[in-house]
Amino acid sequence: SIMSVILLVEFPLPCPKTIVDPEIINRNSFKARNVLITVAWFCLWQVLVAVDAIQRRIQTSPLFPHPHDLVIALWSFSIITISRVLCIHLFQWIISKCHQALGQERRDRFASQLWKVLHHSIATAIPIYLLKNEIWFPPGSGLPSDLYQNFPHCPNITGLRDFYMFQLGYCISALLVTLQQPGRYSYLSMVIHHAGLFSLIVISYFVQNAVYVGVSVMWMHDCTDVFVSLTRLSVDLAWSVPTGLS
Repeated sequence: SIMSVILLVEFPLPCPKTIVDPEIINRNSFKARNVLITVAWFCLWQVLVAVDAIQRRIQTSPLFPHPHDLVIALWSFSIITISRVLCIHLFQWIISKCHQALGQERRDRFASQLWKVLHHSIATAIPIYLLKNEIWFPPGSGLPSDLYQNFPHCPNITGLRDFYMFQLGYCISALLVTLQQPGRYSYLSMVIHHAGLFSLIVISYFVQNAVYVGVSVMWMHDCTDVFVSLTRLSVDLAWSVPTGLS
């Protein structure tokens, strides 16, 4: 994980639509720090309030989420960060050879969006495979009650919690990438977005064990993010048909 952070610092990813005013950048950085501090305190407060209940649940069911599951999130963070840095720089090189007339900003955005297409496609496909036999997952019953089987001791599904921690690793990686880009126009909103997502994943997993609901929500977001990234990617290349379809 430390090597992944070093790689991210040494080979920074492209920053879209950069702001050059240092006063605005400093103000955004200050607000982002306040957001992160607030989210950290909120997560800590939620865990401290529920620590007794969490310990009882772990004693009742050995399969209840445990803090050592964070190891999977760290592995995920490392793999995702390394692949993101390497793939984006590779995609930048490829697009520069294939479309030399394309501006640098568009090449950077193309490379970033292509990596997101790959990631969100994988994140969409994994739950479909893991949950193909579950009645609560599409195209199942559609009944909300099926999401809460024996809650909070929901039956464990092979690989599902690993996928949940995989998503946490992506969230951490995306947050660190965003924090490296205080000059981007959407900097503060994206920091709030990723910090909020981090708190939701941590609390829903370690405190509530709402894995079924959480995976359903994340899956719906990943499905749509594939088409969002495809649209941004094809717009930069002036591909009218793929843009219209996506």
